[in-house]
Amino acid sequence: MVVSSSLLFGEEQISAPAISHKVGDHIRVSMHGGKIVEAVIKAIIDKTDGLHYQIDFGNQQTALISERQVVKE
Repeated sequence: MVVSSSLLFGEEQISAPAISHKVGDHIRVSMHGGKIVEAVIKAIIDKTDGLHYQIDFGNQQTALISERQVVKE
């Protein structure tokens, strides 16, 4: 939900973060050990420290990763 801070403070508006991926996208992810895996985004979560993706990869494995772990191609 996008909330307008002008309603609260009478000034600027807060917009939603720019999301470069969507649910169902296939991405490449750099895991903790440096291994790069193919994954599918199952959920996008907006936390205070940035966007996080719930992903499925491998043989029924899941992980919650930060947006910076996505490998740019």
